[in-house]
Amino acid sequence: MRRFATTRRQLLGIIGVAQLFLGASYLFPSPMPVGSRDRAFAWVEWLTPHHLGALMMISGAFACIAVAVGVAHLRGADRLERLAYGAVMAPYSALALVFLLSWAIGGNGTGWISAISYSAYTALAYAAAGVADPPDPPATTQPIRLPGGDDANA
Repeated sequence: MRRFATTRRQLLGIIGVAQLFLGASYLFPSPMPVGSRDRAFAWVEWLTPHHLGALMMISGAFACIAVAVGVAHLRGADRLERLAYGAVMAPYSALALVFLLSWAIGGNGTGWISAISYSAYTALAYAAAGVADPPDPPATTQPIRLPGGDDANA
């Protein structure tokens, strides 16, 4: 396998796109009649999978926008990337908490498994935020030739 230097921006783009698709999956009803997702949200009246799905789509889109701003070398790109990393960690943390509490309360026997998964996503995003970008390659400059400055006269 060929190795290449990975940047924080590339990792943010991967996380953002994945979060867009995962968030979209939470906007639709669960394919299982009474699946783990439904049981996880049953204990909390004011929060539905749709809420966190929308939050994931918004934060995923924000991450993709931050990547685009960085690629375009616009001012404030580094600050936007840091904010985007925080934004993509929030829904994963919330989902981990929802699933963990649904298991602790007793309504979702497999909630701890999903809690571990979403906690791992949070930890991976946190770790990716701290990745040091590889140094830029050294600039190659060509000597500037001035009129009448031939090396032959030296």
